[in-house]
Amino acid sequence: MLQKIIVIIVLIVIALTSCTIGNDDDESFYYANNNKFFANNRKSCQLNSIFDVDYFKCRLCDGNFHLMATRQKKLCSCDKNSTEVFEYDNILKRPICEKNSNSKKEEEETKCSIRFVNATNFSSIRKSVRVFRLPLNEKCFCNTKNNEDYRGSYCIKQELLKDLKNYQLYRNLPLTQTLNLNYELKFIVFFCKILHKRDYCNYLANICVLTQYDLDKNGPCYTFYQQQSQQQLGNIDEGGSYSSSFNEGNEFDGGEKMKPFLFFRGRRSNKNLFDKFIDFSYNINNANSTINFTILNYNLHGNLSEMRAMKLSDLDLCNQYTAHAENVKFARNFFSKCTINLREYIALQSNTRFSTLYLNYYENQANFVQTVPILIRNAFKANEEDDIERWQLVKRFFLIDTTSGMISGKNNNDDEYDDELKFYEQYTQINYVKSIELRFHLSDDDDDDENSEEFNKINIPLLIIEYGSMNLTQIAQILKSSNNVDEYQLYNVDFHLKIKFTKRPNLNFFFQIILPIFILIAFFYALMSTFFYKISQQKLEYDLSILLNFIINLMANISNAFFVFILIFIAYVYFVYKSQSTIVKIMLPIEREEGMIEILFAFAIIFKVVKLLKLFFDMITLDIFFIDWERPKAFNTSDHFLHGSNKSHPGTPSITSSLKPTLSSSPSPTNDCVSAWRNYFVANEWQELITKRKISVQLHVIFVIVFLIIFGFENLSSTDFGWFLNATHHEISNETTVADITNENRLLKVATGAMIYLFIYILQRIWNFLVYERFIDNCLQQFIDVVSIANISVLILINNYGHYVHGRSVHGRSDIDTFNMILQFKREEENLCGNRGLLPQSDQQTYTILAPRNLRLFYEKLISPIQNNKSNHYHQQYNKFEQNFEKTMVTYHNINRFFAAFIDHALKDVDYMIKEKNLFEKLFDCELESSNINNESKGIFYIDNGHSFDKGNNILYDA
Repeated sequence: MLQKIIVIIVLIVIALTSCTIGNDDDESFYYANNNKFFANNRKSCQLNSIFDVDYFKCRLCDGNFHLMATRQKKLCSCDKNSTEVFEYDNILKRPICEKNSNSKKEEEETKCSIRFVNATNFSSIRKSVRVFRLPLNEKCFCNTKNNEDYRGSYCIKQELLKDLKNYQLYRNLPLTQTLNLNYELKFIVFFCKILHKRDYCNYLANICVLTQYDLDKNGPCYTFYQQQSQQQLGNIDEGGSYSSSFNEGNEFDGGEKMKPFLFFRGRRSNKNLFDKFIDFSYNINNANSTINFTILNYNLHGNLSEMRAMKLSDLDLCNQYTAHAENVKFARNFFSKCTINLREYIALQSNTRFSTLYLNYYENQANFVQTVPILIRNAFKANEEDDIERWQLVKRFFLIDTTSGMISGKNNNDDEYDDELKFYEQYTQINYVKSIELRFHLSDDDDDDENSEEFNKINIPLLIIEYGSMNLTQIAQILKSSNNVDEYQLYNVDFHLKIKFTKRPNLNFFFQIILPIFILIAFFYALMSTFFYKISQQKLEYDLSILLNFIINLMANISNAFFVFILIFIAYVYFVYKSQSTIVKIMLPIEREEGMIEILFAFAIIFKVVKLLKLFFDMITLDIFFIDWERPKAFNTSDHFLHGSNKSHPGTPSITSSLKPTLSSSPSPTNDCVSAWRNYFVANEWQELITKRKISVQLHVIFVIVFLIIFGFENLSSTDFGWFLNATHHEISNETTVADITNENRLLKVATGAMIYLFIYILQRIWNFLVYERFIDNCLQQFIDVVSIANISVLILINNYGHYVHGRSVHGRSDIDTFNMILQFKREEENLCGNRGLLPQSDQQTYTILAPRNLRLFYEKLISPIQNNKSNHYHQQYNKFEQNFEKTMVTYHNINRFFAAFIDHALKDVDYMIKEKNLFEKLFDCELESSNINNESKGIFYIDNGHSFDKGNNILYDA
């Protein structure tokens, strides 16, 4: 009797002590939910201790209470010298043991197999719920009048379940049917919420994860969310607003918090969570380059199956078919995508695995772990947005869910059953992970000193998951309705894994200073160009054409400014990124800046297109005339009068002749006029010259491809730090999947391509300038030589501005036979004739001209007969063709004589002077002879040593 009294007193003391311990646990609950723990493990626990995985702590199984740790260090049990009085107490959270007397210890076989669960008064507000087993000699059955029988293993007092009846109403198909939650859920909640049994709490947590965190009030997630998120939750609407009810517990659970931890606090705590950086500096190329994680894997029923270092394969479904890096490397972005077959994957791993991820790191030489928050995009509507404070972060996830859609009666361990049934006969649906992104952010306030301890720190990573679902019922209908469907392909799904490091680089200098400066320069240059245009067109006032010219020049200059800015920006980012060896200063992609670059590039292209259209318009509307200096060999005037006006000569008469050409059906055999083929030949050369480029486009493309692909320069665009020509891109494929593991960045690709393009362009220009144009072929000089040999000058006019190529032959004639042509070349070689230039004793043949106003007026007057007939040209009858053609020939004859006279200074009202540009005009390629604006009869020919008529902004080609 005395011994029993002592035992009762000891139990009361233990209970009082346990209340204090329980309160301490509750006080540390929200600290623990702050997710940071010392990195202990089972091996670090002492011999008689268990490992509390919720807090990463070792808890002693006190020998004073006759306790010992189980072999796996999960639970405390009675030691060999004691007997179990109560199998479990929900306040003590352990068994209650009594030291053996001298009599033999009661064997387990002598106890009833049914565990009875009852409550005893502990205090006025708290009852202690205990689990115990009766000896076989007592009544070993469950009286269902006042109790509920759970699977024949537990007999639970009905009053303990009175607050849990609402869980019978939970509906989440097909999971409710698969796990029989209408019956099971309230018991699982009881064992977790009232008894605080770890395995059942993990089982309840796993069911919550399978529902993708459904916050139905009758569901498995409801109490976890209430207690752990610190939200006042009643009914949750789609917008994320909450009502004001909060479960404070009852007399059986005492308001103790449920574990494991599933939810983060949410709202502002999210922002605080990601604003904090871990007090540990990583490095790119040494032992600190690996970011370590610990992963805890549970089976469906809540048993901890493994606790180990995480491998990349734990997140990558593609790892079933591909082999790549097993660890997460600091500042190394990673992307993997593949197509997997769910039927094959489930055949290899049919059981659903639930995982919680922890980050390992050192702080003040102590090893810590911190829970990695998980953002499931399609779990909550707020998670689809970008507002961090509205996110609901969780702590547990799965990759493949084979439980929710499992058809009732299927046994995972029955291989014969699996072989007999079709895949769609075993499951109604399969939930799987479509994408996983592990996102890190590096600290922005780093120090440039490599010896500083404040660089290369990361914040808590974020694991972003998106789930998908395969409806096997629909697949079954497709297969039954059609025999031509490939069943294997129906089970294929796409998956991608991304590991992304971000760092906010300080690139505001480019967009806030350099870009505005470039735009300002472009604006002032557009003003200057417009002013020069006004002078060149001899405008007295600013009109609409000048305004349009200013707008187009401004767009063209801004386009050039954007292109230069983009090149400078991507070159800076490229070289800074690639040269990082210790401190990470920039991480790619820089999405905001890349987006701005894309906008600038789009505007640059649009503005260039506008400028190109303006160039095409100028090319269409310009006036070009070939002045023929050739004299006729002979012209028989008697024949002209003898045959009358119906006889004429199809050749070109002398520029000094007063005769006008007429049309004849047949030329006179006695006349020997100038051939027109020289004009055709020069015109053809001009058209070919228009299509010329300053570089060879074909060779350029070939060399760019050779450098990028054959020489391996494309590998410089990889996100690896440093410059490597070895391939860093791997593509692996087989019969079951196609995997693509790449580490490329669009900005690096553009930078690499631009550098190779510009490098080859510069090489081509140097080659052309030093070798090709000097010793092989100079198309511009050849054109000038051609017009000199053909005895034809070229006059180009854009309104009152233009260019002149002097092609008058120093021999006076060019329509000669081969023998005489060779003699002329011989005379030029021996300097027995004059120079080809416009001025005496000069070889200068190209000029930029500011034509006098009268030149334009007289030219338009002379050409008006043809222009007036153009609109009616196609409506004229054939019998009028002869008359119109004769009018065209007369007009050509008159214009040819007029321009020839102008060049020879033979006209009183239309003349010009020749001068050389000053330094400013040469530098800005302009003409500042403002006095010429008011001069209607005097023009200026500027000596052009650079062949300005070949520039793209004027007439011809551009590179």
